[in-house]
Amino acid sequence: MPKKKKPAKKSAKVVKVRKPAAKPVSKPKAKAPAKSAAASPVAIFRDAVLHHLKSTFARDRVTATRNDWWMATCMAARDQMLERYIDTQAQHASKNVRRVYYLSLEYLMGRVLTNNLVNLQLREVATQALSELGQDLETVADEEADMGLGNGGLGRLAACFLDSLATMDIPAIGYGIHYEFGLFRQTFALGRQVEVADNWLANNNPWLIRRPNFRVSVPLYGRVKHSTDDRGNHSAELVETRDLLGVPWDIPIAGFAGSSVNFLRLWESKAASEFDFRAFDRGGYVDAVRDRTSSETVSKVLYPNDSTESGKELRLVQQIFFVSCSLQDILRRHRRLNPDFSSLPAKAAIQLNDTHPAIAVAELMRLLVDVERLTWDEAWALCTQVFSYTNHTLLPEASRPGPYRSSRRCSLAISRSSTRSTAVTSKRSTAAGRATTPARPSSRSSRKATRSASAWRTSPSSVRITSTAWPNCTPASCVPTCSRASMSFGRASSSTSPTA
Repeated sequence: MPKKKKPAKKSAKVVKVRKPAAKPVSKPKAKAPAKSAAASPVAIFRDAVLHHLKSTFARDRVTATRNDWWMATCMAARDQMLERYIDTQAQHASKNVRRVYYLSLEYLMGRVLTNNLVNLQLREVATQALSELGQDLETVADEEADMGLGNGGLGRLAACFLDSLATMDIPAIGYGIHYEFGLFRQTFALGRQVEVADNWLANNNPWLIRRPNFRVSVPLYGRVKHSTDDRGNHSAELVETRDLLGVPWDIPIAGFAGSSVNFLRLWESKAASEFDFRAFDRGGYVDAVRDRTSSETVSKVLYPNDSTESGKELRLVQQIFFVSCSLQDILRRHRRLNPDFSSLPAKAAIQLNDTHPAIAVAELMRLLVDVERLTWDEAWALCTQVFSYTNHTLLPEASRPGPYRSSRRCSLAISRSSTRSTAVTSKRSTAAGRATTPARPSSRSSRKATRSASAWRTSPSSVRITSTAWPNCTPASCVPTCSRASMSFGRASSSTSPTA
């Protein structure tokens, strides 16, 4: 009998061991309500701000400055915007949509944080999230410096166009220059107004995304070398040039309610060879970085003073640099999605915002003829279908042609394309004018105006491409008409929409 009681005690001990093993299973169930609370938009935004404050800027809530709070808030909003940006660009690429390419030398963007929060419908979320962290959104937003990319109505119009295009779900990309300094900043010293540099990048900018893998090379100066192959095909090549590198910086542009997110691409000028080690080794420390210093001058300042010949040349180099970088990027994107350039007008609509990027016509001809090896007639047929131009002023200084000598010295290939394009359009305009058989001017003043109009169309010192839409127009009668319409080279449109 006592031997049978011992197994009963062992089974009782086994039961006691099993009971504590079941206790840890019930602990994770108590954390389920906490997960649902953390899924609210306010909590997500608050946690994103704290994450960037700690992981990106190495700060905590005690040591963070007001600028750190602004940067962390921008990064939290940017995280949500970039998700929509990636989806938008993926859809555009998969459908091979037609894009609007907006070329403008300036953009007046304003305060980007508040604008993006409104467009992403996150303003109330950000206000409540920062309030829980002991911060005020309006105070944090005041830390933002205006982007030094524009200064007036022309730049504000360009920025509004980009917002509207994104809101209307129109695939669009803006192009401009990544200025290191804005126009200027006004201060007072000894009772007088003083202009100083506007260093808007002093505290960095969280909206800029650097894309060094998309950099392009722009040849300047040099000479044109002509050659003929075995089949008798003529070709021209720029040799002995000074090359600039254009490095793009992207700024996402969100439409209202986050419908789609386009982007603005800004070009920063860099030297092809930033450091001459041999010159440095010889003791020429200044000469070792001379190319870098001179190359970065191109994207240094918005609207450099053009009262001197060097200032005029710098402005012209700015326009050539920004236009060439943008057009090379457009052709690269088209080449990646399409077999040839015959479909370029169906996939690209290039809008020129005022006279600054007008040299894009000659530059596209150079790229298509000298680089892509299209015939002149094929390239010209494409150019007359992809460009649209909007004039914003009637002031004579805004529409005067640039110095011909500077244009030849800066880019001989562009000058050659411009001169030939002007000759072609002038010849066609003359032929169209003869077909209309205009009456001989009766007065002396009318004959003088007619002679000046003919010289204006055919002068080789002008880089302007005259349109065949108005073969008999004079500068006095044509400019008011052009200012009210969006003029395409080779045709006229009655709409000022950039998508025309």
